[in-house]
Amino acid sequence: FGSRRSVTHCSTVLSHSPEAMGCYQSKAAKVPAQKKPQEAAPQYPALLQNSTEQASKGSKDSEASVNRAPRMQLNEEEMKKVQAVAKTRPPFLGEASNQQDNIVFMTGVSKKNNFSAYVDVYVQETSFSLLADTGNDSLIFPYPTGIAIQDPETREYSPKYPDLYKILNANAYNNWQEPSLLMRGPVKLGWQTFYADFFVVTAPGPDHQRHANLGLNFMSKFQSVTPPMQSAGWDYMAIELNADETEGMPLLSESFRVHQVASKLHLTMSDAVVVSPWSMMSLQSYAVAAVKLQSIRFDRTLGSRPWDVDMENIPYECVAFIDTGGGMILASFRESDDPFLNFESNAKEPETWTPVSPTPGELRLLHGLCEMDLTDSTGTPVFTVRVPDCSTPDCMLVSAPGLRYLNGKYGVNIGGLSFLYMRAIFDIKGGKVGFVARQQTEVVSV
Repeated sequence: FGSRRSVTHCSTVLSHSPEAMGCYQSKAAKVPAQKKPQEAAPQYPALLQNSTEQASKGSKDSEASVNRAPRMQLNEEEMKKVQAVAKTRPPFLGEASNQQDNIVFMTGVSKKNNFSAYVDVYVQETSFSLLADTGNDSLIFPYPTGIAIQDPETREYSPKYPDLYKILNANAYNNWQEPSLLMRGPVKLGWQTFYADFFVVTAPGPDHQRHANLGLNFMSKFQSVTPPMQSAGWDYMAIELNADETEGMPLLSESFRVHQVASKLHLTMSDAVVVSPWSMMSLQSYAVAAVKLQSIRFDRTLGSRPWDVDMENIPYECVAFIDTGGGMILASFRESDDPFLNFESNAKEPETWTPVSPTPGELRLLHGLCEMDLTDSTGTPVFTVRVPDCSTPDCMLVSAPGLRYLNGKYGVNIGGLSFLYMRAIFDIKGGKVGFVARQQTEVVSV
């Protein structure tokens, strides 16, 4: 996994500069005329911005202690496949070109890309394919190309467009402790251009990677910069991940069920999106979107009962991280009563990263049927995430006591795999998340 790296996806959509750089040329999309922040329509919320003094604290803070599940960083060959598909797909729905909705198409997911979806975010004419990630709350561009220019003598950076962008901290570190510029200026997602705080990676971090990430979480109490989903000003954010069967994209194996439409990020002001049957629950204040795990059930054999694992109403506090960038299910419980330790691994290692247990012999790589009951501190409502069994030994669940991606907590990290079987909607202003199960009629077998 450590050898994979992010690659900038560049185009000249909406280019207005003779210096525009791009990986390929594409026809400019027809979008509504963008308004300056002070001219925003009345129904469009004002931008939420920190002061320069606050945002300049882009050094190592409490956020540094958060270990996130491994993210898929596309190599050059994989990024070419993403770009080939992007050329044939409109970047957003024409019907969404209004100030009530912004629907943005994303790439499909597969086990080969750790069940991750990528979305294009523009800085002027330069486009970056960023991981759409509810397990992060910062906007991170992997390279300065098209954003900042480095002086060959002083090695100092300055904005490529100084009238629009400002460097708040030239010696900042992003959420993965990669040396970065902390900047502020306009970015474009779908049809909307808004002002945001963002990191620009200037050198690889401790894991020798450059992360490319659109952080969609907005609840962290640690971060010293405004999360992009707060800056964008929408009331609600709906996420739908689907396997993409378009030619040129990596596909799911037959062991996973897939959907035949594009993944989507839907930003909206409409209260109608959270009516029944959504199960809405309060989010915890954490760097990764999180609710409470009430129960977990797991079975290694199709149709067999009782469950191999049946932890109903877990008697100690457990978390469920809602992490679109996190891949398969990760689980960690008290070693003294961890039921997964009773099993031998029955799945092969993930293709995109190598799980490591803090204690040799305690790591379990499993496939089977998994159900997780999610709730909040009130205990109501309860939503059950159900990830079906698979017929081949692809890894669905990684378990070990003390698994570092749970950050010292007990519970689970629910990644992109689980999103093939549910939808999620986030109430940004209300600090809540809601879930609904995918209908069986939406699902087909490869």
